[in-house]
Amino acid sequence: MANRRFDGSTANTMKNVGIKKAALQMSRYVLASKQVQRALKLLGLPASRANEVSGIPKPADTSLSFPGYEAFALHGEAWQAAGEQKPIILMFGVHPWKRDVLARYFSDFRVAYVRTNTSWTKVQTSFCQFTPQAFVFWGMTEIRAAKNYAIKSSIPLWRVEDGFLRSVGLGAQHVLPLSLAVDTTGIYFDPSRPSTLETLISEIGVTENATLIERARRCMSMISAFGLSKYNVGQDVPLKRLPPSDRRRVLVVGQVEDDASIVMGCAARYTNNDIVRITQKENPDAEVIYRPHPDVLGGHRKEFSNPRDVANICTILSGDYDLGSLLDSVDHVYTITSLLGFEALIRRKKVTVFGAPFYSGWGLTDDRQPTPRRTAKPSLDELFAAAYILYPRYCVGSLGSSAEIEHAIMSLALEKNGVPRELAEGVSSALPAEAINVDCVSQTLEGLKSIPS
Repeated sequence: MANRRFDGSTANTMKNVGIKKAALQMSRYVLASKQVQRALKLLGLPASRANEVSGIPKPADTSLSFPGYEAFALHGEAWQAAGEQKPIILMFGVHPWKRDVLARYFSDFRVAYVRTNTSWTKVQTSFCQFTPQAFVFWGMTEIRAAKNYAIKSSIPLWRVEDGFLRSVGLGAQHVLPLSLAVDTTGIYFDPSRPSTLETLISEIGVTENATLIERARRCMSMISAFGLSKYNVGQDVPLKRLPPSDRRRVLVVGQVEDDASIVMGCAARYTNNDIVRITQKENPDAEVIYRPHPDVLGGHRKEFSNPRDVANICTILSGDYDLGSLLDSVDHVYTITSLLGFEALIRRKKVTVFGAPFYSGWGLTDDRQPTPRRTAKPSLDELFAAAYILYPRYCVGSLGSSAEIEHAIMSLALEKNGVPRELAEGVSSALPAEAINVDCVSQTLEGLKSIPS
């Protein structure tokens, strides 16, 4: 990524960003870069891109303003001179706090975010200035007028969501993502229609690709070794672990019961308590462990079924558990559509699903909902390669959107083990993807811990 200057001309184009805020961002960026460069030098890694190494967005990534584009919040480098000929995409339903970083995932485009309170008439009037290359919707955001216009005008409709290896911390806490799922057909959690991910999984076994499969195995081993998941609890949170047990254990993964992945991905209407009761009935001799969704326990999302109503037939977990350790401590996982089911597959656990998440219907899970389109029989390695390597985009440190999954895994593993995010991203993005494995991450972590602060 080219180094961006922060000067008077840039400041004049920045909208609603004060000089103090810009100066603060720049100082954080410079300090982070120096910290990264010092670490790289001490670790014996290349450190030639001193002004490019940082997970912190630079001040020029703030909202810009140009005549004729008043209906939009404009973010990203491509709006500056070097990218002025790049095509424009419109994005709908994206919260302001993550617009800067999302623009980095679409570096081949100028990204214009449609403001929430802007009428469609005003948006459409702007098309005398340009023809959008695509309309991009966050999740299942629906703006009927925009969708109808796109279909009538043959403008592609894309959908985006957080990737499967997202961050250390939650999006609800405004933690920025390291990966993004970009689907040009549907979206991975809506099995009612095809998606780019479903097509990738269906076709991945058609031709042999030994290099891709080796990568998949290497990445899965790193995910297991460092206990990674989509959201990783930070190092400042004391994690709980299950005590050893001689009994067979079955884990029920609670979800937010009105979440889009359940509404779209499950034909029947199950509550979490329904799944607990079915699990206990099918496994009468096992210890049934129920992990309610943290957002439900914390009162952040609506509770449709009360965990206390099934307390007599299961062990209910509360608080922050190390998910990798939790999965390692059980024999079988039951869920409706949770990604934790696939994370259990990575750890070679038996998984029962009641909806149709992206990983069901391929012969690897115990499925309670039919998925007639899914006739291929990929291996676990192939399924992982499609879902985690080929499908998402990764954005890490100086590499930006040219980062690979290995860079995200290493950054997450370092950060989860106490390395500041800016340093974790900077160090990870300085390495070639093929050099990153369990030993490399472990040795780097030990090296970083030995560097005096």
